[in-house]
Amino acid sequence: MDTVDLPFRVDVDAQDERTVFRLAGELDMATVSQLEEALGEHENASEIVFDLRGLSFLDSMGLSVLVGAHVAGRDSHRKVSFVRGCNDVVSKVMQLTKMDDRLDWIDPPKERDEAV
Repeated sequence: MDTVDLPFRVDVDAQDERTVFRLAGELDMATVSQLEEALGEHENASEIVFDLRGLSFLDSMGLSVLVGAHVAGRDSHRKVSFVRGCNDVVSKVMQLTKMDDRLDWIDPPKERDEAV
């Protein structure tokens, strides 16, 4: 079965002090600047959530931006968390790099609950 590569997209939902970044498609060297730009526009959020469930691919550059956001959040006493439920490709990257143990993970919302 052929897979169709989806273009990268970042949807931002700023709710009071909490900002959710819903990522979809391929986060890689060619697309990290889009995520960096979105992060820069919301650098004052006291809580950041990355929803990675829509990602179809994650390379080392994409991972670097996510880990950098995590470290920057920790250094500035900002809560940064990641939604569980990534696809197999993204989960494998997290496991191989041990980020599945180092990042703060939260459960995805229930379908009838409000979005993350």
